[in-house]
Formats: sequence, C-alpha cells, structure tokens
Amino acid sequence: MTLRNKELGVIRRLLLERAAITLSEDQGYLVESRLASLAREIGCVSVPALVTRLEREAYGNLHQRVVEAMTTNETSFFRDSHPFETLKTKILPDLLLRRTKERRLRLWSAACSSGQEAYSLVMMMWEAFPLLKSWNVRVVGTDISSKVVDKARAGVFSPLEVKRGLPPQYLSRYFEPHAGGFRVRDELRRVVEWKVMNLTQRDASMVAFDIIFLRNVLIYFDAQTRATVLTNAQRALRTDGYLFLGSTETPHGACTDIEAEVHGLTTCYRPKTAAPMTSVSSFLPASRKY
Repeated sequence: MTLRNKELGVIRRLLLERAAITLSEDQGYLVESRLASLAREIGCVSVPALVTRLEREAYGNLHQRVVEAMTTNETSFFRDSHPFETLKTKILPDLLLRRTKERRLRLWSAACSSGQEAYSLVMMMWEAFPLLKSWNVRVVGTDISSKVVDKARAGVFSPLEVKRGLPPQYLSRYFEPHAGGFRVRDELRRVVEWKVMNLTQRDASMVAFDIIFLRNVLIYFDAQTRATVLTNAQRALRTDGYLFLGSTETPHGACTDIEAEVHGLTTCYRPKTAAPMTSVSSFLPASRKY
C-alpha cells in the first residue's frame, strides 16, 4: 500500500519538528523503505497503517522509533579516505606543534551513526602518531538516534561491518572476538565519549574542539537549518581548529565566520581569524598506512 500525501505529511512534520530534517513531497519511497521493517515489527500490515497508529498516539516511544528509523544512515570505517589522509599528513602535524605544551586534543564526530567514524579517528591518530597515546585525547561522538549511539558505545560490529573500510591488520590490533562479531578493545573505547544530540540545539559542553567532522548530514537540512547547524559547529571550534564537511557539502553562505582551506582532494573549513597552517612541523606521521 502506497503512502498518500496526507500520511507522508505526518512523517514530514515529525522529522522537521524532532530532527530538523526536511523531506520533499516526492520522497515517499524513502519513507516506505525506511519504515517497512518497523511496521512489521510492531504488527502493522503496512507503513500507512503505522502512520495511522502514529496519529492516534500521543508523542512517545513509537514516534521516537520512527525518527530513528528515518535518520539512521549508512556509514563505514574510514569512509572516504581523503579526509583521513589530510588529517594524517597536514592537519595533525600542524596541531601537534601548536598543542605541544598542553598535550591535549579534542575531536567531535557529529552525526556519527553507529560510531565507525569516531573509532576510525582514534585508530588513525594512534597509528600515525603513537605519542598521542600519552596525550589527553578525547573524541566525542554524537547522533540524534539513541539506538545507534547505544550501538556505538557498545563497540560491537558484525563481520560484514568490520570488512567495510577497516584494514585487516587493524582488526587484530584494535578488536577482539565477540558473540557474532568483534568488539572494540577497551583501551580504544575509553578514548571516545558518546552523546545523544540534536545538532540544531546548543550544548554548553560542546566547546573547544580542535577538529570537527560534520560529514554527509547537511544535505538533509533546509537552508535555515544548515545555517543553525554550521553556526553551532563554528562556535564549538577552537579559533585555530578545523571543520570537515561531506565531499558534496559546502557552507552555502550559511556561516560567514569560516573559510575554505584546500589540501589536495580535501576541503576543510577554519575560522577566518585562524593563524595560517605552519609550513614546517617536527611531527611527521609514522609510515604505517590505514
């Protein structure tokens, strides 16, 4: 049974109100595909039947499950290799030189889904710069879905998930066998903090980040929401920090306080007041590749 415009409107309003995500009127197919399994799970014969039940109930668990089903996105370890390579060869050597005295780094993996990106950042740093194991390094992973944040926090991934982007040698170094798959080792999991977070809302604890990954999420927002999200990210960034967006995303004039900095195939963004990247650094990445 195909969704009618009225039923699609219910989902569109729910996503806009609860996740600031804008669906177009021609995306009924996406709603059908994302909600079909949830409909079966709760005993509804179709997605339209699920929407009817949604309308009859006060906002609660079912509404949250619909939002989570619609906002769960594809991810993988070391997704799109260019940003990680730029971090390793350009940005981290610069930041390590700037942070030598304080020996502290803080990173934010925003809209992190089930956590592969956040764990990838830690593995890349430890592989390229072993000295960072002795620094105060924290990665904060956030997502609007409590379900995927719980999965990320558990750090358990299926054999298929670890085959997607994870170098085989990393499996033995950073994972251990676990029922039905593999679990991130405790020493790595302790570096990452997880939070449920709506990117359109300010969080006083989310400040002073050296690096923010905000990739492949702006495409789901309208112009006004993109401006809000980018402004929040810029405010969370240190004055000499680096912001990464998805390869097809740009600020679109939504945040005028940051400017692009191009490194090969990677474009990142920095506050306009940031000092230029240092041209020489004593910190060179180790030869091991991810």
